[in-house]
Amino acid sequence: MSSFCTDRYCTVCEPEEFQILKELVNLQRGSPFKNQQKIMEKAGEFTELRLKKTQEESEQLREKLRQREEELFPQALEMSLKGESPENIAQMIAGDEQRQRLKEEIASLELEPKETSYEDTKNLLKDYEKKGYVNIQKGKIKITSKGAQLLGRGFLRKITQNLQKKGMGTHRTEEIGHGPALSRFVRRYELGDTYERIDIQKTLLNPLEKGRKISEFGVEDIEVYEPLHETKLNVGIIIDQSGSMDMFSASFSRIYRKKIDAAIETALALSELVRTNYPQDKLRIFAFSEKVKEIQPWEVIDTQVPMRCTDIRAGLRTYRMVSSREEGDKQLYLITDSEPNFEDGKYVGFHQATRGVLEEALRCKQENITLNLIMLDKNSQLREVASMIARHNVGRVVFTTSENLGDAIIEDYLTAKREKLLS
Repeated sequence: MSSFCTDRYCTVCEPEEFQILKELVNLQRGSPFKNQQKIMEKAGEFTELRLKKTQEESEQLREKLRQREEELFPQALEMSLKGESPENIAQMIAGDEQRQRLKEEIASLELEPKETSYEDTKNLLKDYEKKGYVNIQKGKIKITSKGAQLLGRGFLRKITQNLQKKGMGTHRTEEIGHGPALSRFVRRYELGDTYERIDIQKTLLNPLEKGRKISEFGVEDIEVYEPLHETKLNVGIIIDQSGSMDMFSASFSRIYRKKIDAAIETALALSELVRTNYPQDKLRIFAFSEKVKEIQPWEVIDTQVPMRCTDIRAGLRTYRMVSSREEGDKQLYLITDSEPNFEDGKYVGFHQATRGVLEEALRCKQENITLNLIMLDKNSQLREVASMIARHNVGRVVFTTSENLGDAIIEDYLTAKREKLLS
């Protein structure tokens, strides 16, 4: 068994940028600005730059003021020799337009706020917009595809670290030939590995990290990439955005949407895992409540659908239909915390909607779609749905929490990949 190379995610995804983007998402959803610690810290750096620039400008103006007053001295001396009163001399100096303008500019700079200002935060946002992580339109923050990928890498990094503690990772298989590409997961060299799979950079860095010279590296320092095999999976994530998934809860003086946030983070993490390590797989993401909408991975942060009732049947049916012509195995994850109660545009109640879910689950099974219903609640009606699914053997129901959602889905996806490789 080998493990994820989390160091690679560390170098690709800057922790500070990841944290700031997370807080920008919180701002986007209405969380109080004062609670965004990383943003405040980063904006503070712009404050320091602004104050340093202000100080430099002030010093330059004071020097110009000193020079101007020196230029006025001969005229003041001449007036004094001619018997002009001190009041007239002072009035002449005070009335000099250039001197007066310099003093006003200095006074204006002294009014600059010493604390982090709104302008400092705007400069931070402009910097992140320049980097391509966000778009700012009419005062609204929108995470770009590049920003969503960075978030996905950060969430995936956290999940892979959790899975490592459980001994979960990519697994070596008996090969028939080599895969068409190499993944970003690495492991220690084992007898029989081909040399073209060696990660040169990691191998050469290993002895240095242990205090030895590069020339002193040994077999124990060699690391190789895992191969990618032609084992396509079609994966669907369907996220319930009905009212119960979007309920607000308070914790540590912060308002946040715990369940929907966990679902979004999981979708971004899985998207990044597929994009960077299993590009032959196809991932589709859907949001649903009363209606179903297919979205791109980077759109999952902003997507809103009507949030009242829950049409689980429509979510299952939509994925079944759009994936009907796709080749390869099909793995579907539907994330919800609410019982079905809506069908074909109208409220039908729990029992009728549950029968519709069963019918659709049967069709999914007939079309070789592995159905996974991920339940983020354990109320009696969801347990009844789980019992029905198990009794008819048309899918699997997993009860989990927001904290464990990402681990559960990523681990299941990797297990499916491993089983596919071993089959």
